[in-house]
Amino acid sequence: MIPNEKTENEVRAIENLEQRDNSSAAAVLIQRMSEEEYARVEKRLKRKLDLRLTAVIVFIYILNYLDRVSIKHQFDRSNARG
Repeated sequence: MIPNEKTENEVRAIENLEQRDNSSAAAVLIQRMSEEEYARVEKRLKRKLDLRLTAVIVFIYILNYLDRVSIKHQFDRSNARG
């Protein structure tokens, strides 16, 4: 078996176990990994988390902008009336 293929199969197995919320089995697979394999899995996990967090932060930023524009618009309308 090719080392990269083994690593990819283990990564898929860990992801499948984590999706099923079977953390003890995932922990056993993680303990069996070499440092290089662990670093590779950790890098993939960080990238996945970064993408999800970035999407949420951008969405919150857009909502914040829309809220500020709406408040300014309402303030301008109330001052224009008198």
